[in-house]
Parts: sequence; structure tokens; C-alpha cells
Amino acid sequence: MIDQRRNSAHKFELDEGIESTLTINVISTFLLAQLVLPKLNETGRAQATDTHLDFVCSMIHIFAKTKQLCDAKSGDILRTLSDPAQVDMANRYLLSKLLVILGSRDLAAKTTASAKDVVVSCVDPGWCKTALFRHEDLGIEGRFALRIMGGTGEEGSRTLVHASSADKMPHSKYLSECQVKPESQFVRSEVGQHVQERVANELRKALEQIQLARKGRLGL
Repeated sequence: MIDQRRNSAHKFELDEGIESTLTINVISTFLLAQLVLPKLNETGRAQATDTHLDFVCSMIHIFAKTKQLCDAKSGDILRTLSDPAQVDMANRYLLSKLLVILGSRDLAAKTTASAKDVVVSCVDPGWCKTALFRHEDLGIEGRFALRIMGGTGEEGSRTLVHASSADKMPHSKYLSECQVKPESQFVRSEVGQHVQERVANELRKALEQIQLARKGRLGL
């Protein structure tokens, strides 16, 4: 299960040269996925069973503003989103969840041929009353809504367990309330597919650079 944390108070910071929410929620997430995927594939084949790579996503990706994704020049999406002169931190957490969905869909497509025993899913645990909101002031309305509609951490965890343990789980699907549901209209659109490819290409290059730097530090 791959999860991410929320950047505190929507504060703009750079981490490894990239805006920190993207570094934590997106790049680090797919770096971990890249590292565990070979072992998941090996285990699935050895045990003659499916293994699961589940990304924690959210329905709030539906509300992410996508203009910067669409307008950024080729190869410049991450750089554009990390430009302090252009950054929209109010939209950043939502956008990071959208990027995770786009990246996971591409990863699922790429692993279909090379890792047939690995089922890749995006899982929405729902709005949960957890420490995730310890740095967030949701306002009176938001706090009231969370109290009334938010589930417990245990309730949210059921969706994660379902994604990893249910028999015959479909590959490359978005799951919410223990059901397969459609992603946002943008994700499923032709424009969204084009942005997905561009995002995936940038992620692959970023991960390659990280791996090369790691090997350099280890003297490999």
C-alpha cells in the first residue's frame, strides 16, 4: 500500500528541487512503486497468485484545476508546478492526487505485459477523521461536515484491505466504497490521456535521475 502525506498549511517549499507536495505525494510514491514492483512480480509468479500494488487516492482529484497541466510545455510540467511565481498551493493537494491517478494508470498499462501477476489499483478510503487534518483549519463548515460525514480510520482502512485481498480484483481500476468507480471526466478524456502520457514521461525521467544519483553515491 502506497500512501502520501499532506503538505502542512499549503506552504510552498522546494524538496529535491521540486515543490514538496509533488516530491512527497508523487515522485516518492512512484519511486517506492518502482522499487517494490520487481519483488511483487517475483512473489506472484513463485506463489502462482496475484500480488497487489495499491495507491491511496481520493475523490477530490475530481476538483483539481488542470489548466497548468494542459498549458505547460512538453517536459515542463513538474518545473512549471514548482515555479513559485506560478504556484497555486490551494489547488496543490488536489492536483497531487490527480497526478497519482494519472501515474498509476500509466504504470498499470506498462506492467500489464511485464508483470501479469501484479494488480495495480487506485483506492479511495473516503473522508476520514484522522490526524491527517492536524495541520488543517477546515473552518466551521468543514469541521462540521467532517464530523457528520467523515468515517473513522478503521472504516477507511476497509477499502484498502478490500483492494489488496478481494479475489479477481480488476487491474488498473479506481476503487471507492469497495466498488469500481469511474475516475474524473478529465482523467477519462482524450486531453487527460495526453496529459497522462506527458506526466508519466516526466516521472520516468525524474526516477531515472534519482536512481543514477543513488548509484553514484553508493559507488555502483
